Amino acid sequence: MKIICVSSIHKEGLEKYGDIFIKSFEENFPNECDLYIYTENCKPKFNRKNIFTVDIFEKCGYDKINNFKNYFNNKDYLNQKKNIYDKVTKKYGINHATDIYAWNCKVSSYLHCIKNYSNGYDFLIWLDFDLYFINKLSFTKLLNIIKYKDKYTYISSLQSSSNIFSSDIRLETGFLVFNLKHHIHTTFIEDYEKKWYLPTKYLFKLENPTDDCFLKYFIDNYCKDKNIKFNNLGCLYTSIKESEKIKNKQILLNDNNLLNYYIRHLTGNYNDKIRKYNNIKI
Repeated sequence: MKIICVSSIHKEGLEKYGDIFIKSFEENFPNECDLYIYTENCKPKFNRKNIFTVDIFEKCGYDKINNFKNYFNNKDYLNQKKNIYDKVTKKYGINHATDIYAWNCKVSSYLHCIKNYSNGYDFLIWLDFDLYFINKLSFTKLLNIIKYKDKYTYISSLQSSSNIFSSDIRLETGFLVFNLKHHIHTTFIEDYEKKWYLPTKYLFKLENPTDDCFLKYFIDNYCKDKNIKFNNLGCLYTSIKESEKIKNKQILLNDNNLLNYYIRHLTGNYNDKIRKYNNIKI
């Protein structure tokens, strides 16, 4: 089995938490996994020979990356979604113009990596650059965590208990696994890419126009076929109250999710307490 990992980072993110991601990845993530980092005006430093950088503008195209800003700033669209954004911005301090640009960099990166660098691999794992890896994870253990119950499982993801928009469960796409050997893979990616880059026709028409809701929309539609399945890896997030119940610094957020023994998210309101427990400053 071969695994390729992919992430993306911009200059501000690299200065803020990039060193934590890279250092903890090199120390604790399996050496057998190759990592491709899509960069935006920055040059991360690393020691592993199987970590590679890719200029996101050069490889994915400047227009593809920046056009989302123009779509998002459309006044008609903003007025249509104003109530949702005002509510979320007030509660979580989220800047959606910035977020939607970041979502596009993320999706563009893993789509490009899948199409150009994933040949010969069995799985592709997307890793948000604001993750850090707290315990040594062996390649065998990683395979056991992401291993599918049957050959029909195509995508695995964490699920987020934090819910910004509605009562529906949302995907936590900070750790996302694609089964590259699945029979539907090529068709899925071609369809996904085509519709992602037509945001006014597809993404922005969703009630919740985010990358995870767009992916869930695709998964729900494709999983109507009994031979295509989604694998829920558990929950990455928890509330501060739940975290306080755990006495040790590891803070196992969900006993049913082994990933929480190895991975943490550095950003977000739900992780302030976790950073304090682990003496992480960003």
